Amino acid sequence: MNIGKYIFAQVIDFIPRYQFDKLVKKYKGDWHAKELTCYNQLLQLLFGQITGCDSLRDICMCLEAHNGILYHLGIRKYVTHSSLSRANENRDYHIYEELGMYLIGIVRPMYSNTKVAEITIDNVLYALDSTTISTSIVLAAWALGKYSKGAVKMHTLLDLRGSIPANIHITDGKWHDSNELDEIVPEPLAFYMMDKAYVDFLALFRFHKADAYWISRPKDNMRYEVIDHRHDFDPSTGICGDFTIKLTTHKSKKLYPEPIRMVTYHDSETGNDVLIAVMADDVKIKGLTIRNARTGIDLGHDDYARSTVVEDCVIEGCWHGAEKAIGCFPVPPASTPFPADYPQCRFSRVVFRDNLAAAGYFYCLFSGIVLDSCLVSGNTHTSAADDATAASGIYGYKMRIYSYNTTFLGNQGYALYTQGDWHLVGYVYNSLFAGNGCGWRVIGNSYGTGHHNIFDNLSGRNYELGDGNCKWRDADLTTFFVTDARIETSGKYPGRPLGDSPARGGGVNINGTDAARVEGTKDLLGNPYRPRHWDIGCYAQPLPGLMLLVK
Repeated sequence: MNIGKYIFAQVIDFIPRYQFDKLVKKYKGDWHAKELTCYNQLLQLLFGQITGCDSLRDICMCLEAHNGILYHLGIRKYVTHSSLSRANENRDYHIYEELGMYLIGIVRPMYSNTKVAEITIDNVLYALDSTTISTSIVLAAWALGKYSKGAVKMHTLLDLRGSIPANIHITDGKWHDSNELDEIVPEPLAFYMMDKAYVDFLALFRFHKADAYWISRPKDNMRYEVIDHRHDFDPSTGICGDFTIKLTTHKSKKLYPEPIRMVTYHDSETGNDVLIAVMADDVKIKGLTIRNARTGIDLGHDDYARSTVVEDCVIEGCWHGAEKAIGCFPVPPASTPFPADYPQCRFSRVVFRDNLAAAGYFYCLFSGIVLDSCLVSGNTHTSAADDATAASGIYGYKMRIYSYNTTFLGNQGYALYTQGDWHLVGYVYNSLFAGNGCGWRVIGNSYGTGHHNIFDNLSGRNYELGDGNCKWRDADLTTFFVTDARIETSGKYPGRPLGDSPARGGGVNINGTDAARVEGTKDLLGNPYRPRHWDIGCYAQPLPGLMLLVK
């Protein structure tokens, strides 16, 4: 039916004239208008949009040049740019805003069954974002931006089915993105995707209560604890972790008391590395498997974590297994011992395996690292120098390091490296060092003490003092066993003692002042240690007797 009509005339046929005239009447748009009615104004602006005109003067010049065909385009008469400018300034914008929303309401149902590429769910998907447009503060005094400049923000809620705006909201430049959530009525079962500028836990909890889903990047200062995790994801999709968290700060957990699902993802196209950033107090990470990332677990860059617990995790094939650590402020002076409640990070039943530049690298933070029933195996380093860079196992600088029932197996360089000052001590109990370039090294005016450990390392380099300022502080150090460890070096359980290994029943139940609050109760596989008779290393000897399964 449109044969012989110009494209522009075909486009404007979709504008419901009856509905538009109702809006003009509602807002008295044609009051005292003679030549330039609201409808004619709309057509001229649409003409400028479709033809790519840069200004009102450009629109009027083009229409004047095509004066002979204006009737066929549907335009009654062209006007001067000054008349068009006055109409834009004086007429109520609600006429055109409500017309736009009316047309969106007609078009969106047409795409309701359209599938978004690579998305298998049937839920409605929305993307929320804003665009800031700079403007003159003189011409638009209402549009205040930052630094006394003019700016307009256009907030758009985009329906990804057909890429059609579901809502458009114009504000001044100072309007914060998170405030836009208060302007949206959440749709049940719909997904709302946004960036971290929209993270407002009070507003997001309103979406939660409305049975809507929201997706956003977390803010860098978000404090949380991991309470659960999932293993049924496909790592080939780029997902590195899928776990459930709860907010921990007083304000945030009051605003959003329910658990939140957090997913970590590696973008193979951009090459962005996966980091699990933990920069909060009393954070607990449990049950994660992290492979082939630059850093498996990062315990703080610009901020510091305190009292962090990492349990039942596997960190494998990363550049750094775990990096940096917890901070203690104020820093105790050199002449003052560490307080009893200094902050610490504890790794319980964690496997550090085949990492490229040390399994754990912690430094300069005047705190403590605890290894409890961990396996540190097959890690390498990037330098062959006989210094801190050659620590391929656990390296700690200016901090206390505790090792309980931990196995250090086949690491290229130093399995455990203690360096620092200010009453910094390495405590090693019931730990097994086998097949490492060197077992344990103490350097930099530090101390080493330990009980019931087994060393069986390359070239007899079992434990070393790096300089004259270092010493073994405890006489019981002489009780170290240096012998054939008799352990499994491969297979499913590397480091597990064989039947005739001296590690079987060779340990002691640690009950000292420093150790009382940090000793563990289970081995790497979750088996309990025998009371008053611990095995050496991360594997406990099975309890004697008949084992029954009872339901």
